[in-house]
Amino acid sequence: MNNNSIIRKELKKNKGVMSGVVFLGLMSVISGAALMYVSGYLISKASLQIGNILMLQVPTVLTRTFSLAQSTFAYIQRLVSHNLVLGIIEKMRSRVYKILEPKALKLKKEYKSGDLLGIISEDIENMQNIYLKTIFPSIISLVLYVLFITVMFGYDMNYALLATLFGIFIIFVVPFASLTITRKNFQIMKEAKYNLYRDFTSAIFGLSDWISSNKVNEFMDDYQVKEQKLLKRERKIKTFVHLRENFVNLLAGATAFLMIYSCWNMTVNNVIENVYIASFCMMVLSVLSVAVMTSEAVAHIPGYEVSINRVKEFYAQEDDEKVEVVNAKNSEGNIIDVKNLSFEYEKGKTILNNLSLSIKKGEKVAILGRSGVGKSTLVKLLTGTYTDYQGEIIVLDKKPTETMLGTEISLLNQKPYLFDMTIRENLKLSLLDSGIEEDEIEDKINESLEKAQLSKLLQSLPDGIDTNVFETGSRFSGGERQRIAFARSIIQNNELLLLDEPTVGLDPKTEHELLTTIFESSKDKTIVWITHHLNSIEYMDRIIFIKDGEIEMDGTHSELYATNDKYKKLYDMDNIA
Repeated sequence: MNNNSIIRKELKKNKGVMSGVVFLGLMSVISGAALMYVSGYLISKASLQIGNILMLQVPTVLTRTFSLAQSTFAYIQRLVSHNLVLGIIEKMRSRVYKILEPKALKLKKEYKSGDLLGIISEDIENMQNIYLKTIFPSIISLVLYVLFITVMFGYDMNYALLATLFGIFIIFVVPFASLTITRKNFQIMKEAKYNLYRDFTSAIFGLSDWISSNKVNEFMDDYQVKEQKLLKRERKIKTFVHLRENFVNLLAGATAFLMIYSCWNMTVNNVIENVYIASFCMMVLSVLSVAVMTSEAVAHIPGYEVSINRVKEFYAQEDDEKVEVVNAKNSEGNIIDVKNLSFEYEKGKTILNNLSLSIKKGEKVAILGRSGVGKSTLVKLLTGTYTDYQGEIIVLDKKPTETMLGTEISLLNQKPYLFDMTIRENLKLSLLDSGIEEDEIEDKINESLEKAQLSKLLQSLPDGIDTNVFETGSRFSGGERQRIAFARSIIQNNELLLLDEPTVGLDPKTEHELLTTIFESSKDKTIVWITHHLNSIEYMDRIIFIKDGEIEMDGTHSELYATNDKYKKLYDMDNIA
């Protein structure tokens, strides 16, 4: 990924529109300053005895004109700036999704759910404030103040020099000195907030476990301690911010007070008439109210830095080029060839150790072993989710990549996700971008429902196939959710079907019925079934046991039952009548 700042890229790409936003903002604040100037003149003039009321007509019209101009320019500026910035934010969120969608399984290893939610909601949301609350206001206030100083040089050079000095402190010295002091605390606070966000998200996902283990109070106590530390640091920063704001306002007040003296001096020297004193004083108040915004705008930079770094780190996962499909050749008759495969999540912690196996086309293979021996890891390697392995893997005459998942390989795992939509819509997800006509899609859906033995369930539902499944499919039981997910894999009609313990958590009867349905409906497919027990193992052509990252047993059910005491014992325990 290009290391250029993502902010700088957007500034360059949209410099025309952003220049327009700054211009509109500048016209708004200039109109506001002009409004105050004319209003001051009008008030002063109206307080004098004048011969004709018509003498006030021009300043009255100008007051109305500048008032309308200020509101109009401000409205258009806000409309254009928000449209631009929200468009940038929308593209950033889309980019996050485009990175996440094809690499979801791999990124799940590196990012927790709280991290991803934090990037999508907190960090990217925070990015819009960079433009709306920092970049645009800072440029506008700086240009306005420069114009004000330039104008004042034509009236009172001494005041202009003093106002320049105060302006340097208000716009540059104080904000950036504050930034230096608060940067570290602000970044620590931001990181602490992300950690709390991550902990809270994790707690929500595991709420039932917290309750069942009677650890809710323990979690809440720990969470509140962390939150109190965060709030304490936040209060310190806010105290400093209030002191900084008071100091800036003091400088602004001094600049305004000096204007009174300058106006008196200018009237004495006949530079201006008395009637303009109120005009200059009210104008400087309007200018200073805009200038002091810079201090607040700059103060948020540390928080933006944390968000930018997190987003850039995530963008680094993006490949500038499409994943290259490397063709390879399986051994004759095989659909999977694994040779001398070794894999470790962390250095020194080997999961698979020099493992070799081959699976023929149409073969049904069960892979068993205790938890943690690498069964599910093997599935992730076969689907290309993990690529940092040693050895060789060839699947369907290719080096496996995640692009094969769903297009050439079907996967039914422990917790298939059903979206908060109808059964029909969940099944249609298998045919996205397939270019198939609607009638053919309906035929495929109906066929999959029949093979997955869901027809009876649909008949019992009030809206049939158009029944909403609710979030994560919570409307249905575990077995019913797995059948709907299996129907999706039937629609895909891929040669290779991977089953990663799809019956975990199901009762023995439901498990047996589901497995029977899967195996009977997939007789012409190659199946790799990851499991931890031997219910319905008779459907398998081969059974492979993995222990300590290596193959311990490999054979048919009848061979192992007749010759291996360990296998016989495990099978008998799992199939007690």
